[in-house]
Order: sequence, then structure tokens, then C-alpha cells
Amino acid sequence: MLLLALLGVPALVLLPGLVPGASIASSTSPPPDLPAGPGSPAAGQAQAPEPEVLYPDLAAKAPPLSAAAAVLMDAETGALLYARRPHQRRPPASTTKIMTTLLALEYGDLDAQVTVSPRAAGTPGSSMGIRAGERYRLLDLLHGVMLPSGNDAAVAVAEHVSGSVGRFVALMNQRARQLGMTRTWFANPHGLTHPGHLTTAYDLALLTRAAMAQPLFAQLGCTRQARVCELESGRALTLSNTNRLLWSYAYVEAGKTGTTSAAGRCLVVVASRGGHRLIAVLLDAPNRWQDARRLLDWGFETFRPVIAGRRGERVARIEVRGGTAPAVEAVLAGDLKTVVPRQGRPRLELRPLLPGPVDAPVYGRQTLGRVELWVDGRPVAGVDAVALREVGALTPVRWAVSRLLALLSWLREPWWLPAAPGR
Repeated sequence: MLLLALLGVPALVLLPGLVPGASIASSTSPPPDLPAGPGSPAAGQAQAPEPEVLYPDLAAKAPPLSAAAAVLMDAETGALLYARRPHQRRPPASTTKIMTTLLALEYGDLDAQVTVSPRAAGTPGSSMGIRAGERYRLLDLLHGVMLPSGNDAAVAVAEHVSGSVGRFVALMNQRARQLGMTRTWFANPHGLTHPGHLTTAYDLALLTRAAMAQPLFAQLGCTRQARVCELESGRALTLSNTNRLLWSYAYVEAGKTGTTSAAGRCLVVVASRGGHRLIAVLLDAPNRWQDARRLLDWGFETFRPVIAGRRGERVARIEVRGGTAPAVEAVLAGDLKTVVPRQGRPRLELRPLLPGPVDAPVYGRQTLGRVELWVDGRPVAGVDAVALREVGALTPVRWAVSRLLALLSWLREPWWLPAAPGR
């Protein structure tokens, strides 16, 4: 175990792994292992474990909020800093469009021309203002999804990416499973009320964390106003962002609003201050703007990011059996990061979980075990320990050469001379 100094934190990358053209179901009904509706889960069904708040004593001192459900997550590590009903399934309204935008960024050609269908143009609710038969770049439609929260643009994007809304919804749910959004089920790409269209504050934080790995998502989410043009007629549309925090909170990096009678006022916002990025999710929050400022300010003032171990740092020396070298150095495969309170001096430890001797050959960057990061006696993070370099297997010829070299080294020693008398 090693006591470590506290340093600063860099950014995260996630890799997509879905194919939009794959054969996937397009049902808008949730699978039977999901709870049937908002509130408490259905009895007798297996549920995801409640996420653990990293510092519950500090979370209990967070400011009061109007939100029915809320989460504050460290964007770099995924650590949960505050949670109110984080797993309660609720309608997300237009925060759904975070997933719609993420999939378009992952699988779409942003310069592709998209023809607006009658179905897209006729979608009710908040609108970008597109008309059937018009053509727009996909990127322009994403501005319509993220800024004025256009339901018409969301349907146009879905039809373009997957060929139909049903197939796009199936892709949304497949991506949600991949991201660990175990209590989420999407029924449409825009968030209009549907009995099966539900998510949680925690799942939305996971989704937003993944979306922020796409630089263009952050750019779309912090754009106050944009002007786009229809490609044939040149008809111009001026789009304004529904997120008021862009004008009133200096640290906002991205966000998405959502409002329906069923969902109430919702908000997902990403903010960064002093290199520390936080994600706040507020569902059914009558005072969502005030809630967001309070929760984010509390998070920035209460916590700070640290790097407790850096990539390549040596953590152990492991014996190698039958190798060209007697041992190999185990190093961290990546940085070990966490969040700590600004007040006090928490105790950070690296605890290597490594096997005994390993057999040759050992390959460079081969996983040898794992190293856990503990804060004040609790595990909070972990990373693989890998071999610093290759160690080849000792073949019979190599063994004979090594024995000969050892013999020659022994013969060169003046072992036959008497020891020098001490002074």
C-alpha cells in the first residue's frame, strides 16, 4: 500500500460499438425485466444496485432542491457526489434528445443532406420549423434538436440515421444497454409522453458523460443561437437555445432542457470550473435554473479532482518463472483518478491485487493484475496493472548460455584470495 500525493484530473474517452444497420428489434414496449412505471420498482423484479454516493455525509449537507429526482456526478470518474431518488424511473421529456444527438454524431455524416418527411414535419410539440420536402444538412438538423428542442428535427434525424423511427428507437435502447442505463427504455427520439418511455436521473448522467466524449456535442449544447438555411430555397431559420443557464451561469459547457406535463421541468447541464467538470441532472424541478446553480456551486466548492497514480507508475516487481529475466515490473495501465473533499486530508492508498510468480513468456503491456484506489479505507476506483516490458521464455539454448555466463562471472571473482584484514 502506498500513500500518495494529490494532483489534478484530465478527460475521458468512450468508444462506440454498435452498427446502426444491424438487425435489431423495433418494439417501443420495454422488456419484462424493467419496472413498469415511475416510482418504486415492481415487486419481485431484479433491479440494478443503487449507485453509492462517494461521500454520503457531505451529500447530506447539499442545498435544498425543488427537483423530485436529482444527481450530481463527477464527469471524469463517474463518481456520484449527490443523489435524490437516482433510480426512480420517470419520463425524461426532451432530455431524450441527448441520446438522439449522440447516435447521430456517432453514426451520421454531418454533411449529408436530409429530406424532411411529412411525418417529421408534422410531429407535434416544440419545433425547429422545418417543412415536408425541404432538405437540410444533418448538422443543421442537430442544431434544431439541441437548441429549440425541435421534435420535428429529432424525427428527421432518426429517419435519416436508421431508415425509420422504429429502427432508430431500437438503436437508442441498444446503446442505452451498452452504457449501463439499466432502468431506461426509449419509445421515441424526442421525448413526447409515452407510457413506456422512462429513464432515471442516474441513467441520464451516464448518457451525458458518454455524449461529452463527442466534442461536437458540447459545442451544440453551449451554442446560444444559430442560423441554418434550407438547401434548395435558402429559407433561413434562426434557432435559439432553450437553456437559460447559457446566459446566466458562466461555467456551463453543455446542457439540454425538457418539459412536458408528465415529466415536469427537467434539465441536464454540464459545467466546468477550474478544470473540474460536473454533470447535474434535475427531473421534475419547478425551480430547475436555481436548483442547477445551487447544486453545481455546492459541488465545485465542496470537492476537487485528484490523480492518485499516473499511467506507467511502477507498483510492484513480479517474479517470472522460466524467463530470460528473473522478474518484470508491473505498472499502471492508466491514471487512477477520484474526487476528494476540499476540506480535510483524506488518506489515499494504492492497493495492488497481483498474483504470485508468472510463467514466461510475458508480453509487453500484458495484464498482470489490478490496482485499487482506496480513500479513507474504501475502494473507489481501479485500473489494470500491466507488464512494463517483454520477458521471453528461457529455451534450452538460452538456459545453457545463461549458466555459462553465470559460471564465467563466478570465475572472474577473486574468490581464492584471502580477505583483506580489517583496520
